[in-house]
Amino acid sequence: PAEIRIVLTELEHVPTLPTIRLGLKLILLTMVRKGELLDATWDEVDFENAVWSIPKERMKRKKPHNVYLSRQSLDILIALKTCAANSRYVLPSRYDADEPMSRAT
Repeated sequence: PAEIRIVLTELEHVPTLPTIRLGLKLILLTMVRKGELLDATWDEVDFENAVWSIPKERMKRKKPHNVYLSRQSLDILIALKTCAANSRYVLPSRYDADEPMSRAT
């Protein structure tokens, strides 16, 4: 927890896009893998019940996984929803909203 707190604090000083900063914070808060977040779609997120349901096809062990979202995680997802506009992806590509953010980012 102490190291995560340090990274979250220092992340504010990294010159990058706000969506990348929010995505990194979300990874630290939820402990999901980068690929699980990059391929996440809005239909997987249940804001009312604070659960993100990752389908088995995207999980390493091929089992569906529920991520129970903290208030901080929900706040980040709300901010990302605003940034994503009409994209189905939580983190859409900067150049094509029909594609997820590049894994090279």
